[in-house]
Amino acid sequence: MGDTFQNRLNKALEIRGMKPVELAQRTGLSKARISQYTNGVYEAKQKALYLIAQALDVSEAWLMGHDVPMERLLYEKNAAETKLLEQIQCSYGKKVVQLLELFNQLNAAGQDKALETLTDLTMIEKYTEK
Repeated sequence: MGDTFQNRLNKALEIRGMKPVELAQRTGLSKARISQYTNGVYEAKQKALYLIAQALDVSEAWLMGHDVPMERLLYEKNAAETKLLEQIQCSYGKKVVQLLELFNQLNAAGQDKALETLTDLTMIEKYTEK
């Protein structure tokens, strides 16, 4: 695979275990538009590129084919969010930041279900710190 937008998009979808239809739902872009991107018919413009990179948690520059790390860097987020996430990561670790970012992608019902599931897990001894 070369370093084209199409190839990078398909690679990111594969790595994240995400189907194009889920990407469409997360970005608000149409399924047809995502299909055009994954099939190389068009390349995403700036706004769509940002939405896709954010949904896949990859760097926009990497997605465009540049020789940079795939992972979205903290400096790509807004300054206030960056500072807060850095503090959380220093105090609690990267997994907590990932948890917050995933939680933030959920709607209210999804957030309620996530909290319910986490609460249930904390009551099971094999999943808790001793």
